[in-house]
Amino acid sequence: LIVDDKGVVLIGTFGLRGSTFPNMVPENALPATLSIHKALKSELNVDNKVGATFGKVYCGVVGGVHRHEFAVLGPSVNLAARLMASK
Repeated sequence: LIVDDKGVVLIGTFGLRGSTFPNMVPENALPATLSIHKALKSELNVDNKVGATFGKVYCGVVGGVHRHEFAVLGPSVNLAARLMASK
């Protein structure tokens, strides 16, 4: 969960190393994403947008010894952000 000047961002990942299986995207990831989207709107009245993609990403610690964070990086993450921002 990230809170900044643009609002609140929630990044969800499915199938990180060691937890992948066939048909994960259509059977688990997309239904969960749509359920979260609908619940935020109907139960909490929170306007939200979804950007869902799939692909290989880097997932791990980024930064130096004194300042670092856990991040998910890659082209599919960037595409999801663009989809979420589109109208």
